[in-house]
Amino acid sequence: MKIIVGLGNPGDKYSKNRHNVGYIILDNVFSNEKIIWEKKFSAMIAKLNYMGEKLILVKPTTYMNLSGKAILEVMNFYKIDAKDILVIHDDIYLKPNQIKVKIGGSDAGHNGIKSIDSMLGTNMYYRLRYGVGNLFLGDLSDYVLSDFNSEEIQNIIKNKTTILEVIKEFIQK
Repeated sequence: MKIIVGLGNPGDKYSKNRHNVGYIILDNVFSNEKIIWEKKFSAMIAKLNYMGEKLILVKPTTYMNLSGKAILEVMNFYKIDAKDILVIHDDIYLKPNQIKVKIGGSDAGHNGIKSIDSMLGTNMYYRLRYGVGNLFLGDLSDYVLSDFNSEEIQNIIKNKTTILEVIKEFIQK
C-alpha cells in the first residue's frame, strides 16, 4: 500500500493557485480512474488499485501550513511507513513545469513541507517537486496563491505522462 499526497488548500477560491498544483496533478493524473473522494481524517481521501498496488490518494484539508497533520493521521490509520509516501508540491526554485523527484531535503521555505517534516521527519518520504517558477515581484505568498493562467494549466496537463512515469517508478521501487 502506498500514499500519494497532493498538497494544496481546500476550497474553490484556491483551486487554480500555484500552491494547489498537488491537488491539480492528482485530479489530472487519475482523471481516467473511477475514484470517489471522501472526507476522512483531515483530508479528502480516494482509494484505488493501480498497477497491482493499493493506492491512497490524499488531499489535506488542513490548509497548506498544517499538511503534516493530515498525512500523519492517514499514515497511522493505514500503518504505512513514510518511505511509502509520495508528496506532490509546488516549487518556486524550479522553472515552470520542471519536475524533480527526491527523498527529503530542505523545505526551502515551503510551509507545507515544513509541516510534513515536523510530523514525519526529514529525509523519510519521496517528493515530486513541480516547478512554478519565481516570476514575482513583491510578496511570495501573493505569488503562490495566485492562479495559473490557462496556458500554465495546459502545460500541467501535458506533463501527465511524465508524472505518471514518476508514480509508476515510485510504486515499483
